[in-house]
Amino acid sequence: MQSVALCWAVLACTPLVFAQTPSLSGRWNWGAGGGIVEIEPGGGGRDPRGNSLQWTLRDAGARAYVVRWSHGYTDTVTLAADGNSLTAVNNQGMRFTATRVSGATALPVGSSNVIAGKWNWGAGGGIVEIEPGGTGRDPRGNTLSWTVRDAATRTYTAKWSHGYTDTLTLAPDGNSLTGVNNQGLRFTATRVSGGGGRDVSTAPLDLNGSWTGGILHIWQDGQQVLATATWKRDDGKYVIWRGEGRLNDHTVELAIRYSPMAHGPVPEWRGVFTVSPDGNRIDAVYTLGAQRDLRSYVRER
Repeated sequence: MQSVALCWAVLACTPLVFAQTPSLSGRWNWGAGGGIVEIEPGGGGRDPRGNSLQWTLRDAGARAYVVRWSHGYTDTVTLAADGNSLTAVNNQGMRFTATRVSGATALPVGSSNVIAGKWNWGAGGGIVEIEPGGTGRDPRGNTLSWTVRDAATRTYTAKWSHGYTDTLTLAPDGNSLTGVNNQGLRFTATRVSGGGGRDVSTAPLDLNGSWTGGILHIWQDGQQVLATATWKRDDGKYVIWRGEGRLNDHTVELAIRYSPMAHGPVPEWRGVFTVSPDGNRIDAVYTLGAQRDLRSYVRER
């Protein structure tokens, strides 16, 4: 197996601000000849003619902002609940509308804790639970604390008890995230349940079958799982292993033994399978001491 560095990471946030302060940042079709206006998360922006602007939040509950332009106008802007359109009036009484072209949008409304819930962490991270109060844990007992880094871009910082720090960005629909930790490892996670996302964990998992070209075969009886893998090495010799474990939510931990007859390593490896919410993908991490190997498998039948 190839040795790779592995780490886990997770979300950060105070009890969520997104439902209270939707994002104005992005590119907007300003209408009435205004062209494409770019609004930056840090409070600045510009129009295509080079006029600059400064914006501030006026009323979070009403999603109201004040935009002051370098050409002398001041706009009072109200953002729609979905974050994709706005209505405004300037200091001369002229009313106008704008529609979003690209950039951050508001998160789903109706919850102040849309990041809380259970997440399929992928790459062997298992099911990570994020608590509304700014804490969380993974299935191995590692704990985390999270905070909001930038509400406008839905960015969080998560600090883990095992020493890693993750920077995470939540998708506009609240059901997936992308992240990078302080070692440069990038990863993704998908929501299993809770928070602003839909609950995708309704049907029981059935892992029986062949995966990724017949390399991996799984037999499942209730929560008990038996897995075998066979492949041909570059030197032409075959390697076979067998592992048994128990399915816990969307995670399987396996004790793996290679067959010495098939030229595999003799020591017992440990495998952690993390199953996607739809049950059709497995992200696996194999470990032996400090050695790590990451693999992904896709269901065949």
